[in-house]
Amino acid sequence: MLDSAIRLNEPMTVEAFLAFCETVPRSERWELIDGVPMMMTGGTAAHSLMITNLVSALDPAARKRGCRAMTSFLAWVSDENASEPDVVVRCGTVDPRRRYADDPTVVFEVLSPSTLHCDRGTKFERYCEIPSLRQIALVYQDSVRVESWSRESDDWDEEATVLLSLDESLAIPAIETALPLTAIYEDVA
Repeated sequence: MLDSAIRLNEPMTVEAFLAFCETVPRSERWELIDGVPMMMTGGTAAHSLMITNLVSALDPAARKRGCRAMTSFLAWVSDENASEPDVVVRCGTVDPRRRYADDPTVVFEVLSPSTLHCDRGTKFERYCEIPSLRQIALVYQDSVRVESWSRESDDWDEEATVLLSLDESLAIPAIETALPLTAIYEDVA
């Protein structure tokens, strides 16, 4: 146990982190933030429902474009960062044995009071570094609110598109679809 605690205090690369993940129980979920492994805790029922709603609504449109919407899949950001977005859309062939995507197209984070600071801060900044990423969406679970940033080429939008009503839909240009907020908040709002 002491050896494990010591290893967690030393900065890691993503490769070392992936090897570390092979040594912990499958029930534990971890991400690597700035070289530091961080164990993720379970979310609320609302959090889980919203993730399920997102995947259910996104995956049919994603599949039509040769992409997939997935959960429990790391996004390899840099040599010191591998985050697990709540939902990642990735295009191209999927290797079922792989634990990460180094080329995600869209990421969604469902925000809760305990993750808000990290998801809107450090993780958001790291996601912006992924060259393949076209859109980042932050979905609030305690209120109807979705913030979305997109980029067409190298530059991210300076301001988020903010949706506040169940009557609105979030455009997902990368998979040529629009996601109604009613689909995201079904059984939650």
